[in-house]
Amino acid sequence: MEQKLGEYRCLACGKLLFKGLLLLSTVEVKCRRCRELRLYAPESLDTVSFVLTADENGTLIEASREAEYVLSEPRENLIGKSITEICPGFVLADIKPAQPYHLKDNAFLLRDGKNLSVESYVVHDRDSRNFRLVNIVNPIVNSGETQ
Repeated sequence: MEQKLGEYRCLACGKLLFKGLLLLSTVEVKCRRCRELRLYAPESLDTVSFVLTADENGTLIEASREAEYVLSEPRENLIGKSITEICPGFVLADIKPAQPYHLKDNAFLLRDGKNLSVESYVVHDRDSRNFRLVNIVNPIVNSGETQ
């Protein structure tokens, strides 16, 4: 399912400034028509979530579009990787079929070597051994330097 990008317009004159998906960034844009300078931030400053689907061996078989943006990695590159490769603290042996699992202080290793702190929930597919890792990012926690 294709996600529609948000339209960001000048609040003074209504000119379309850009289309995009703002997750963890704030963008400053100057309107060429009226010269108004504005900051555009994520619509929700509380949380951002993304989903990764893995098979029973922990190999990623699907990644949401939000995962692509948050992790700064194309979905094509994420699919096929081991979950432990991008989420070193994730222990596959701790996951039991059909049992909920919550990782309160989970972290993903980003391409630039920084860690992204998330709260993760494991949700099992009903008809298969695959599971989804639902990750909730708090932009306020991650807005500064990460460990």
